[in-house]
Amino acid sequence: MPAAKRTPGTKTSAKPPTQALTTTVVTVRRQGGARVMTLPPAVLAAIGADTGTDLTLAVQDGALVATPVTKRKRRYTLAELLEGAEHLPALYADTAKALEGPPVGNEIG
Repeated sequence: MPAAKRTPGTKTSAKPPTQALTTTVVTVRRQGGARVMTLPPAVLAAIGADTGTDLTLAVQDGALVATPVTKRKRRYTLAELLEGAEHLPALYADTAKALEGPPVGNEIG
């Protein structure tokens, strides 16, 4: 198929690449008291999931929709961040004299 001619001064709209997956049939089976199905690696990769990823499952228009759960980064309190830093005031006191006097080399600032 010949390439379409482009008129100067016009913009072309590039379509985002689509990821085509072949339809895969999986079987729901019983494992213990649960019903399970195996997800092929290509399906997991397409949704950005892997072994151990938590998924949110929803039913939309009769279709099962699986979305990876994004975990929030843990926020630390100031006390938690400073835990184990009790030795710092003594260290600062011991090294304070290093800040006195004129520069002797290529110190910064």
